[in-house]
Amino acid sequence: MKIYDNLLSDVEQDELESIFLSPGFPWYWVDEEGSYTSAKKWQKIYADKNTKETKLMAHTFYNFSKITSDGFPVVEKLLHKFLERTKQTYTKIFRCKLNLQLQNPNYPESSYVCPHIDMSEQKHNVLIYYPINSDGNTILFKNKDRENLIIEKEIEPKKGRFIFFDGNTMHSNRPPKISETRMALNYDIGE
Repeated sequence: MKIYDNLLSDVEQDELESIFLSPGFPWYWVDEEGSYTSAKKWQKIYADKNTKETKLMAHTFYNFSKITSDGFPVVEKLLHKFLERTKQTYTKIFRCKLNLQLQNPNYPESSYVCPHIDMSEQKHNVLIYYPINSDGNTILFKNKDRENLIIEKEIEPKKGRFIFFDGNTMHSNRPPKISETRMALNYDIGE
């Protein structure tokens, strides 16, 4: 797992924030029963005693070989900048979506949304970019034992920050309690 801060200039960061926060940017409730962060089938497999789901809105740019948004060139350009500046490589984008969670001031401190692996059937890496500052950490786990999940690291959503990790890592997050929104641009990419 690697954290990259300040790969983008302030101008580049502000440009992305402006695009994603513009009044005309389309957001959709996730296509899961109840619009929760995780599908019920994954909750049955991965949820533990600390799991507490929240509502989620998203904008999908790319989904398994298909461009699903006119905004795809923006996130594709961002991915190429990241790869060029970090010397990382990839051969395929599997999925790219921007998640938006709304403030939840009463969310329990010890809870998190359902731990998961984005694509358990496909070797991949996860790249997350945070377009805005917020609370609501991303959580990476050391193991996959739902009876005894151990938190390895919590990463604060900081504007301009990228995190890059093995897609086989169980991960989760918390919704914002203080900030009005939490936004995370998620790429699943393969080598």
